Amino acid sequence: VLFLLGVFSLSMKYKRYFLVFLLLSFVAEYSVYGFLFGWAIYWMKNKDKVQGVVWALAVQFLIGLSTQALSVLAVPLFWMKKGIRLPQLPRYFFYWFYPLHQAALILIAILIQ
Repeated sequence: VLFLLGVFSLSMKYKRYFLVFLLLSFVAEYSVYGFLFGWAIYWMKNKDKVQGVVWALAVQFLIGLSTQALSVLAVPLFWMKKGIRLPQLPRYFFYWFYPLHQAALILIAILIQ
C-alpha cells in the first residue's frame, strides 16, 4: 500500500511522468485501480466534483466489479464540506493497534487451521 501511495504522490508532483507512474502501479497491491481511483478522488476534491465522480465510476467499470467496488460508497464523503469529526486518539495509538491487530488475525488463522 505504501508503494502505491508513493507512486501516486510522485505522479501528482511530476505529472509529465504520469504514464511511467501508471505502469509502476501495476506491481503495487491495489494495482492500477488504486492509482486511478486516487486520481479520481484528487480530481473530485481539487478540480471538478462531477468529473471526479464520473472518473471514479469509470474506474470501477474499467476494472470490473469486485469487493473494491464498495469504495464508491466513500465518494459522498468527499462531497461534504466539513467532513466527519472523529474522536481524538492518543498520538501513538496506531503504532500499537496495527501490529496488535495483525498478530490477533494471525493467531485466529492459526487456531482455525
